[in-house]
Amino acid sequence: MKAWVILIAALCLILVITQMEDYFGQQYSGGLASEKDHVDYYFVNFALMETQADGTISQQVSGQHLTHWKLQQQSTIIAPVISDGVDPQQRVHMLADTAHMNQQTQQAKLLGNVHSYQATHAGKGGFDLYTDHLGYDLKTRVASTDAKVDITTPSGTIQAVGMNAKLDEDLLRFNANVHSTYPVK
Repeated sequence: MKAWVILIAALCLILVITQMEDYFGQQYSGGLASEKDHVDYYFVNFALMETQADGTISQQVSGQHLTHWKLQQQSTIIAPVISDGVDPQQRVHMLADTAHMNQQTQQAKLLGNVHSYQATHAGKGGFDLYTDHLGYDLKTRVASTDAKVDITTPSGTIQAVGMNAKLDEDLLRFNANVHSTYPVK
């Protein structure tokens, strides 16, 4: 009988403490409702595509994990792959460790081991770009970084610090410390 009384008293004490924590927690919050940061969408091994009217894919964002916050209009992607371009032979691919995307501005920040490439077709074109971080505007197709950049093309290699590229205009501008090597034919 004594054990039952102790058990009931302990349970009542736990209940009173829990109620007090809830009451004082509401009192000291200043009456402001705190908005919790919660994930709205979570995808695993996903691919999101933008298509043209004829059904061709113009952009594709894929990765291992996507976490999206609707209220903030932000997404974080683990192991992202961004493929951009209507023509499969001119499509540019960007890979990284992580990416942060702003849905409102359509800006992506690729972070860690960034590798951007365009495959070589019919013996011409193509490149491999390596850098630490890269900003990419999905609307204007502009890529930029202030980090060290290493680019390999069929015609040679280029190393620089900082770069701006407009993919629609085939414009590539290096900011500083540009070094290039071209093979003798």
